[in-house]
Order: sequence, then C-alpha cells, then structure tokens
Amino acid sequence: MVVATCTRSVDRRRDRGVSSSWFRLALGRRRLIGPGTAVLLAAAVVTGSAPAVSAATLTSIFATEANRTGENGATANSACDSELRFCSTAIGTGADASGVASTALASEAVASGTKAIAIGGRSSASGENSIALGTSAQAAGSQATAVGLQSNAGGGNSIALGFGAQTRAGDATDPDGATSAVAIGSGAQANGEQSLSFGSLAEATGEGSVAIGPLSKVSAKNGVGIGNDNKVSGIDSVGIGTGNSVTGEKSVGIGYANTVSGDNSGAIGDPTTITGTGSYSLGNDNTIDADNAGTFGNDNKLANTADGSRIVGNGNDIDVGDAFVLGNTADVTVEGGVALGTSSVSDTGAVDGYVPFGASEADRNAIAETKSTSGAVAVGNDAPGAEIYRQITGLAAGTADSDAVNVSQLKALEGGVKNAVSYDTDAAGQKLNTITLKGGDPNQPVLVANVAKGVKDTDAANVGQVKEGIAETKHYTDEKTNWAIDQSASYTDTVTDTKVRAANHYTDQKFSQLSGELGEVRGEARQAAAIGLAASSLRFDDRPGKLSVALGGGFWRSEAALAFGAGYTSENGRMRANLTGTAAGGHVGVGAGLSITLN
Repeated sequence: MVVATCTRSVDRRRDRGVSSSWFRLALGRRRLIGPGTAVLLAAAVVTGSAPAVSAATLTSIFATEANRTGENGATANSACDSELRFCSTAIGTGADASGVASTALASEAVASGTKAIAIGGRSSASGENSIALGTSAQAAGSQATAVGLQSNAGGGNSIALGFGAQTRAGDATDPDGATSAVAIGSGAQANGEQSLSFGSLAEATGEGSVAIGPLSKVSAKNGVGIGNDNKVSGIDSVGIGTGNSVTGEKSVGIGYANTVSGDNSGAIGDPTTITGTGSYSLGNDNTIDADNAGTFGNDNKLANTADGSRIVGNGNDIDVGDAFVLGNTADVTVEGGVALGTSSVSDTGAVDGYVPFGASEADRNAIAETKSTSGAVAVGNDAPGAEIYRQITGLAAGTADSDAVNVSQLKALEGGVKNAVSYDTDAAGQKLNTITLKGGDPNQPVLVANVAKGVKDTDAANVGQVKEGIAETKHYTDEKTNWAIDQSASYTDTVTDTKVRAANHYTDQKFSQLSGELGEVRGEARQAAAIGLAASSLRFDDRPGKLSVALGGGFWRSEAALAFGAGYTSENGRMRANLTGTAAGGHVGVGAGLSITLN
C-alpha cells in the first residue's frame, strides 16, 4: 500500500514531540504510521503559528523500499489550499490526487478536481469540491456527489446515490449538465436541471421534473410521476398511482392505468381514457372524447360530439352536446337535453308551447315568449313498453309566467271556475242537467255575451235569432191576414208554438255547448294550478360558482304537472341565472331568469 501526502517533513527524532501547536489531525491527535514516522493525512488542519505549507514531501509507510520510494505509483499534487492549508493525499496503488487539496483513496482512485475526494477502486472525482464514493463512482460536476457502484454525478451540485444512479453531465450545448439534480436508487436517472428521481430505474429527464417510484418516467418540464411505472410527458402534468400515462399538458392521472392525452384534463380512478381538452373523470372505466365534458361514476362514455356534456351516474352513453344526465343507464338524444333518474330518456327538442282553446291575444303572446328553446328535461320514459313515470313532490307555488304551478294553485283555480258555473241540484243534492251562472252578485242574473248563432236543435239561440224569428212571424201573419182571417187563430197558434219551441231548443243547445267549453276551461285551469305548484318547488344552489339542477312536481284535482330546471351562480355571487321547464297535459313550456346584484 502506498500513501502520498502533502505535509511538512517531521524529524524522526522528534516523533514523540511534534508540537501540537503546529499540527492537529482531523481526529484531534497525531497519528504515528510505521516505525518512527509521523504522517499528516488529508483531513489535517494547520493551526497555531506554523508557516504556510509550500512544498510536498512524499512519505511512505510500512518501511518497505517500494513504498518509501513511491514505486507503487501513488501521487499527490504538491499544491495546497493556501487559505485552509489543505494538501493533497493519495493512498493506494495507482491512486492519483492531482487536484489541489484533493484526496484519492483506493486503487486507481483519481481526484483531479480542486478539493475533490475519490474513495473506491477506479473512482473519479473531477469536479471542483466533488465527491465520488464507491467502485467506479464518478463525480464530474462541480460540488457533485456520487455514492454507489458505478454511480455518476455529472451535473453541477447534483447527487447520484445508488448502483448505476446518474445525473446528466455537461456537453457542448449545455456545459453544466443536470445542475442541482438528484438521483436516488438503483439505475435511477435525474437528467433534467433541478430534477428528482427516486426509485429503481426511475427517470426524471425534464427540467424541474420529479419521478418517484420504480420504472416511473417523467420527461416533461415540471412533470410529476409518483408510484410504479407512471409515464408523464405533458408539461406541468401529474401521474400518481400505477401504470398511468399522462401526455396532455397541465393534466392529471391518479389511480391505475389511466390514459390522459387531452390538455387540462384529469382522470381519477381505474382505467379511464380521456382525449378531450378540459375534461375530467372521477370513477372507473370511463371514456371521454369530448371537450369540456365530465363524468362522475363508472362505465360512462362521452363521444367527441358531446362537448360540454356532464354525466353523474353509471352506464350512460351520450353523443350530443350540452347534455346532462343524473342517473344510471339514462339517455339524452337532443342537444341541451336533461335526463333525471335511472333509465330516463330526454328526446324532445325545443318546441312551441300549447295554446289553450279560446286564449286571448295577450295569453298567446305570453305563451310564445316562454316557449322552450333547448332540449327537454325528462324524469322518465314514455316509450311504449318502456314506460317510466315519476311524481315530482315538494313543489312551491309558481309566480312568474314561466313557473310551474302546484296542486294547491290548481285547486284554487278550480274553485273559481266552480263559483262561476255550477250545476243545479235537486233536494237530495244530486246534479241536474241544468246550470246556473253566478257573477259578482249571486242574486243578479248573468249576461252571456258573444253567443254564436245556434245550428243544431240543442244549440243555444242568441237574441238576434230570437228577433229574426219574431220578425218573420209578424211578416208572415200580416201577409196572410186577409186570406187567413177565418184560420188566423188556429194558424197563429200553430206557428207561434213552433217558433217558440225552436227558440227554446236552440237556447238549450247553446247552453249545453257552453257547459262543455267551461269544462275544458276547468281542466286547463287545473293543469295551470299543477304547473304552478311544480315550478314553485324548484330550489337552486345559490352558493358562488355552483351549477345545480332541480325537479318539482304539482298535483291539483286529478291534474299533474312537472317542473325542472338548472341554476347557476357566478363565482362572485353577484349574478344568478336559471332555466326552467314545465310539462302538463301532454304539453311543455320553458322559462328563464337572470338576476344581477348591483351593490
């Protein structure tokens, strides 16, 4: 064994009396190596008033001629650190401490960098202040540290710890290499600046990237891969779990075997595939090819034509845009449609609202203004053989034209109709086939205006028809007076009786028709009350940034109605918007509202 050390000569005769004020060893004491030979190793610090070290003296140990003459090839640089007064030390066959104040320990260890340390067979520390510890370990970067068999710290301020661990060395295009990189683990690689690789065969090649876990590979800038065999190549993206692949920028894959290629997207759960931009999935076995879409549940699919659609549930397959599903195995076939509940189907697009018979111009205009403008909200399915019907409960009373009415409102409307028209009853309370109209004053008769001319025998006659009958009778009587003097009494009685019977019959018929129309009005009034009850029960989440949906239902006097809608509150809470729809009696209506807080 050969030791070469840079120190001052020590008089053998004074080996027991070397002044402690001149030399102090790193271990706090002088060490005698060999018979009568004092050696100061690399860690020695010159203290006291000793003069500056200016020359190197090769001192062999073990008192062999080969060692004494340096024939085993250990060499040490004669230059010392003038400030700290460190000198070079080489120990081992072929050891070379050629760097200023460097240390080479072991066979063929080379410390060529200033203050570098190489410990281990064929280890190499060429960077300034670098450390190579282990067989064939290499520390080429300035202030780099390589620990372990064949470890390689090539970047400045980098660390390679473990068998075959490495940080990228500098080249012509990037002289500094992977600066401040850290690779820990067998075969771990941290080749990007300020990157971190932790785990067997983990690779972090992107600038600022992090790969933690066996076989995880992160090649993108600021990418993060944590777990087993994750692959992250999207800038600012994250893969956590096992076997995730994230290639989209600013995207996330968390769980097992998720594939996210869309930008600004994320998958959380078991194998899910997302190719759309701005889309997210929470659950298992989902597929999203649409942009700005999302799923919450399992086994859902959003086609590339379903941009803006959302699914909450399981087993849904949507291929239209801006659809919303809440439930399992539901379906939406029209853009903007909403399906609420398991197996519900929204297949009705924007349609005109139902206009009741006899509606005024104002009513017609109001209905036209609130007609549906988007897909319908479905809470069931009316397809033959697959019928699903649901009742909507807890519906508040409606107020606006586009609000649904509940049953209590329909009951109130029915009461108003009953007070206007009522069937007469006998002493036993049984209804008769006659009606009595009641107005504001129940003690006064009611005028029925704008009565059409009766046609059938059972139609009501208007005053005009009665006058025509009377005029005709008078004219006919005058014309035949001379001829019918002898028969006037008989003829007049006959004609008069016939006309009066016809007039009575006509009047009865018209009243019967009026009764039927009033019955229709009553039915529609009950539907309106049910709509009001349904719409008034809608409740939306008014917290800032919340998008919510609501259902409501109403029932009044055998008539039912459904109300549904969606509400959104802006992030600052100053604006609220809602879109609602109603359905009753086979007809639908829609409405929308917007409120803005000004102060």
